[in-house]
Amino acid sequence: MPENEQPVRAGAPGSEPTGAGAGPAGVQAKTAKSEQTRALILETAMRLFQERGYDKTTMRAIAAEAGVSVGNAYYYYEGKEFLIQGFYDRMTREHAADARGRMEGRTDFSERLSIALDSWVDCAAPYHEFAAQFFRTAADPNSALSPFSNESHPARETAVQLFREVLDGSDLGPKIDPELDELLPDLLWLHLMVVVLYWVFDRTDDTERTRAFVKRCAPFVAKIVALSRYRVFRPLVRDAVDMIQEFVLPTIGSSTTLAKPAAATTKRSGGLVRSRGRPGRTRSGDHRLGAVADLELAEDAGDVVLDGGNADLHGLGDLGVVQAGRDQAHTSTSRAVRSAAALGAGPGRCGGRGGVT
Repeated sequence: MPENEQPVRAGAPGSEPTGAGAGPAGVQAKTAKSEQTRALILETAMRLFQERGYDKTTMRAIAAEAGVSVGNAYYYYEGKEFLIQGFYDRMTREHAADARGRMEGRTDFSERLSIALDSWVDCAAPYHEFAAQFFRTAADPNSALSPFSNESHPARETAVQLFREVLDGSDLGPKIDPELDELLPDLLWLHLMVVVLYWVFDRTDDTERTRAFVKRCAPFVAKIVALSRYRVFRPLVRDAVDMIQEFVLPTIGSSTTLAKPAAATTKRSGGLVRSRGRPGRTRSGDHRLGAVADLELAEDAGDVVLDGGNADLHGLGDLGVVQAGRDQAHTSTSRAVRSAAALGAGPGRCGGRGGVT
């Protein structure tokens, strides 16, 4: 690749890969080719992250290995953070599909929870070594790669919906206290995050300790949930719900609670709009509009492309405007990428132990 080749801004004229001609057939062929290229870039990135580590892998290296131009790589993914987002999204979709297949016909809540957790461990297994390197970045609360960030919301929402199905498809679901029923999918997702943390540091063969942990803790969690439906524990349940609403959920970007739709009276607690009974979907209001404004301002002045740790400003308009806005664009884009930039396996990797391939 020539040294003077410049990355092309996503969506800029000429940046979109060429495809088939006009017409429905041409559009379909172009779309299929685009999806193949997108998947190739993502698969290549995941392989290089495993081999070289996340920090040492550049977009230029990913493009070279995938056999595409740097401009095309940036067209599909605006940076490494967006590759991880694609990784998260694909992982959660595959995990959800695999877990649903395994849970079919099972109604015991403890068993369904164990299946959902085991399925995640199986799907993530091929990327265990890479996960340890990636965790250093994801653990940063200011990182867009954090599972709690706004940018990870689509993947997190898919996972929370899966745990809603774990509960609703069980014989315990109709017996749960309504207020706890509203929050339980989020809490079960947080329980998955505990399993993920244990898994990251597990160095046993085939992560045997993590699997044993899931086998022990899933029935324990199920017993606690089952006890919450008895009247004597209702005051404790309501205290726990209030604390979770005030201190836990507001820390999760774009937190979404997925519950059974029903008419209810809303209340505001801890910055979240909640509903008594079984409400519909609710969200916190942190949309980070400032980050969007920063990104638009940076794009007006020029693009900052971080490649191999070096920041190169590639002006997209009048050179005088670019130079005048260089420092401001660099600062704004860096902040915007951190704010606006979600662990898993590739297709068919969820076989594991008795998994669905």
